[in-house]
Amino acid sequence: MAKSTNKIDIKSIKFDKTIQVILAVSAIFLFGTYGIARHIYKGGKALSARLSSEVSREEAKKAYYVKISGIEEAAKDERRHFSEIKDSSWLVNEITNLANKADIRIDLVQPLKNRKVGGFSIVSVRMTTSASYHKVGYFLALLESAPYYIVIDDMSIELLNEQEPRRGIYQNPSMEQRVPRPLFTKQKDLSADEPVNSVILTISCLFID
Repeated sequence: MAKSTNKIDIKSIKFDKTIQVILAVSAIFLFGTYGIARHIYKGGKALSARLSSEVSREEAKKAYYVKISGIEEAAKDERRHFSEIKDSSWLVNEITNLANKADIRIDLVQPLKNRKVGGFSIVSVRMTTSASYHKVGYFLALLESAPYYIVIDDMSIELLNEQEPRRGIYQNPSMEQRVPRPLFTKQKDLSADEPVNSVILTISCLFID
């Protein structure tokens, strides 16, 4: 009776273990590389977002400085313009143009003494004009809506055949305490089309020193 023998291939077993070790090391390497790459990607993405945010902030700062610079230049130009026109002749010219637009006649213009309030100069003139109620109201509206700070300090109206002028229809006691109010308060006995003999106005303009 023949004996059966089981032979084990040692070399084959060693080869299989070597492959297993190589596969395990490769897997560890691949997972490690993926983790590192993922970390680098996340870090790069965060850095990119941070840099983009900083660039946006810098651009916003530059735009802000450009805007501020433009405002400062405009203020310098305005101050230069005011220094050139800061006299009663300029104000008289502006009033004359508005009076022509409103179709009223200027009878008299009298420059008044300039005043100073804080860092401002106030140039004033007193004028007398003849016009109807509607034209006077339109003229006042043009004065109040002028591009420069032109205001009406005081006004009186004298009707035809009336001895005393009607004062207090529009009064502004001081430039410092000026408050919004109606341009023209119509008296109940003054018709819209009634001719006005004379309207006396004290008109001022505010200039930056």
